[in-house]
Amino acid sequence: MEEEVNQTKETLTLEELEKNMFELIPDLKVALEKPAVKNPFISHLKMSSLDKLKMVLLFILVPLRLLCLFLLVVIAGLTGKILMLGYQEAQPPVPMTGIRKRGQDFIWLLARGVLFCCGFHNVPVKGELAGSKKAPVVVVGPHSSFVDGFILSVLGSFSAVSRMENEKAPIIGHAVRLILPVSVVRDVKDSRLKVVKEIKRRAKDGTWPPIIVFPEGTCTNREALVMFKPGAFYPAVPVQPIVIRFLDDLDYSSWTWQGLSVIRLLCIMTSRLNNRAEIEILPVYTPSEEEKTDAFLYSRNVRQLMANVLSIPVTDHSFEDCRLMSEAGQLGMPMESGLVEYYKLSPMIGMNCECMIEYLQKFAMIDKSRDGVIDMEEFCEYLCLPPTEEVKTIFRIYNIGKDDLIGFREYLLGFFLISRPFNTDQNITTAFELFESVEEDGYITLESYGEPLKRSMNLPDVYIKKLFQNMDKKNTGKINYDEFHASCLEKPEYALLFIHFRKLEQDESAMTVSRSELRRGSFISEFQLTLSKSLGLPEVAC
Repeated sequence: MEEEVNQTKETLTLEELEKNMFELIPDLKVALEKPAVKNPFISHLKMSSLDKLKMVLLFILVPLRLLCLFLLVVIAGLTGKILMLGYQEAQPPVPMTGIRKRGQDFIWLLARGVLFCCGFHNVPVKGELAGSKKAPVVVVGPHSSFVDGFILSVLGSFSAVSRMENEKAPIIGHAVRLILPVSVVRDVKDSRLKVVKEIKRRAKDGTWPPIIVFPEGTCTNREALVMFKPGAFYPAVPVQPIVIRFLDDLDYSSWTWQGLSVIRLLCIMTSRLNNRAEIEILPVYTPSEEEKTDAFLYSRNVRQLMANVLSIPVTDHSFEDCRLMSEAGQLGMPMESGLVEYYKLSPMIGMNCECMIEYLQKFAMIDKSRDGVIDMEEFCEYLCLPPTEEVKTIFRIYNIGKDDLIGFREYLLGFFLISRPFNTDQNITTAFELFESVEEDGYITLESYGEPLKRSMNLPDVYIKKLFQNMDKKNTGKINYDEFHASCLEKPEYALLFIHFRKLEQDESAMTVSRSELRRGSFISEFQLTLSKSLGLPEVAC
């Protein structure tokens, strides 16, 4: 079916492709559905004049609370360091016993003290925990702050999935190691696989406390639940969802990729007399047979259940979007320009996050103004072509959003769903043969390259020379097939132009044949009529 679609696309002009694009590429309709929340990784802290006045009046609380918080963290770190002396970790790990088990409980008690220092004096709890035998995995959302883990301390002791960086943090890292978390290095695929195996093992062991997982994998502004990582759902065991609500109007707790630093958030949080949050423990979710074999389906269904309870939407954003945001910022573009809803696009175009980062870098090279979008002028400069009607049509094909600008998301879709399929070896070979010099067999010269372009696009010599020089990497005055092939792969938009003009030439040839046959038929008819008159025969007989 896909081959038939590609063959159909390769017989279309640019205008026909633009007109039939959504029929030929149904995935575009899904890809263009706008997310319910544009950017879930940005915080919106808006303090009124009254809020600022309260903060000034109560600022005396900040140093006192931060001092107490620091002392609790130091105590937790020292406790972890002392109790982990001489500890030989078993492979695979086994639950702590004796004084180390009591030390774990003490760490969670200190975490409750940290929560109190942050102004959360009372955190009401709705529902009850089922226990590790009924639900060995506890999934929590939304994840918006460093406070979330401390809030869960009111429920008792847990096992947890934690970033490896937390174990290496000064002071507090010793306490983190004491609770024996399942450690993950988020950027390393092998690490994630090991985490899944360890979660499965602990879930089936039956001796571990419930494993807390924040399946979103990163902090958001709580306006939506982003994509749940499937790691907590691969074991195919019942999970117990927990939702956390912050009940104050002022968003002082969202520690997102774009927003206030942790120090400023702590200052705002600790300057308030009382902060309000609540925990709601939902009933145990037992997976169906279908969900047991499809961790992504299982995670989506649990996420939707939690979103319904919270009355918020879901989006396909994920931690990978945060990586793309960070890369966009480092490239000098607005961070939001890197948001693509990774888990929606990745299956469509068959690209992982590392590859997307590479193409984001290429996108930034085209986006000379670094404003996060490509306009017509930048597009023409990238192609080394003037704004001809053909180039404008390709721009509109890329510009799926029809706003006269190509964003990174549109660029990826256009590149992989529209342009790249045209760039087959067969098409490149045919194009090479079109440009190949008669005198220089196996090479393209400037003269042989320019003649078809002048005939098809009426392209000025200055553009022809620039296009040729871009392909002639060795500056030899001629281009071999490998150089031509590499250039076409780099800019598949040229294949669109080639197929377009080939179709026009085929149509023109067919039309010329039709006209020739028509003229021939007319000549024969006239000859027959003259002959019949000269011989005195009836016209019908002729």
